[in-house]
Amino acid sequence: MATSGQDLKVYVCGTGTVGGHAARGVLSRKGLKLIGAKVYSEEKRGRDVGELLGVDPLGVAAVLDIEEVIAAAPDCVIYAPSSPNHDDLTKLLSAGINVISTAGGYLFYPVADAPLHNLLEGACQTGGATFHGAGVNPGFVSVRLPLVLSSWCRRIDRIRVSECAVMTEYPSSALLFDLMHFGQPLDPGNCEKGHIGQRIRRAFEAMLLELAAGIGARVDEIIQTYEEAPAPRDLHVAAGVVKKGTVAAQRWLWTGMVDGKPLIELETVWTLSYELEGWPNSFGWTFTVDGDPGLSATLHTHGGENSDDECCIATAMQAVNAVEAVVAAAPGIRTYLDLPSIHGRYHG
Repeated sequence: MATSGQDLKVYVCGTGTVGGHAARGVLSRKGLKLIGAKVYSEEKRGRDVGELLGVDPLGVAAVLDIEEVIAAAPDCVIYAPSSPNHDDLTKLLSAGINVISTAGGYLFYPVADAPLHNLLEGACQTGGATFHGAGVNPGFVSVRLPLVLSSWCRRIDRIRVSECAVMTEYPSSALLFDLMHFGQPLDPGNCEKGHIGQRIRRAFEAMLLELAAGIGARVDEIIQTYEEAPAPRDLHVAAGVVKKGTVAAQRWLWTGMVDGKPLIELETVWTLSYELEGWPNSFGWTFTVDGDPGLSATLHTHGGENSDDECCIATAMQAVNAVEAVVAAAPGIRTYLDLPSIHGRYHG
């Protein structure tokens, strides 16, 4: 482990969209040193990590096995595969390696899942390591920023967070078409189908419970609602073609009820079209806090290649910017409620 004055050694698991941005973020960050990357396909194994990232060669070969990551003894692993592997996470933590995960939003507040919490907390205590889940949404949008906004209020009656993600430039057909059911026949049951439906529900319910804990409330019930909209014509997007009449937009809403009234509402709208009547078409987030005083805010990204890429950079940097705080934290699961304020860094 690093001693005072030494750069913290960071390994990145996953070199896809988010993992790649995280690795490049580590390379640009003073005080951090990228010492390797774990990949998830045989064709990437052994290739120079710099080549995979589109930067100059680093002289470090990508690895495929989690045991090779452990053998490198990093101070922290940024864990960013498309789907989390609990065995890999427990191996890393049990070996004394701190982990920040952007994978599987349900991992951001594992207290909401007792068996998962016990598994990860046990591994943390065995290795004397810290685990933290970080991301944009779930994550910053659904917990960190609402908590900051709530600090204005003498009384909180309701918090509503709404996201609109226009994903026309998102290139992953596996995520959009195979997992999230875009381009499939309309079916209200799509929200419960397959692994992705359960992951999404668990992730946002965990965020709702963390936000409730942050404002000192206990949620009695979480209600999920879901609706879809059809493509008005054949849509040609980065991930492929959405046929007319198939799923082109999804709206999810999770409502946390307290004493028979809605206290927290987390809404997410994902769409592959800018032309759906009655549906939002601007990538961004809105926040409303009803109380004394009430307030509202909007958040947009800009300056990147496109809004999808900007959001992926933001997801990755939630992890990169948290490395020092997580390494310094006491062993165990540490959520947004436990860590100090996390900041970006000026590059002069």
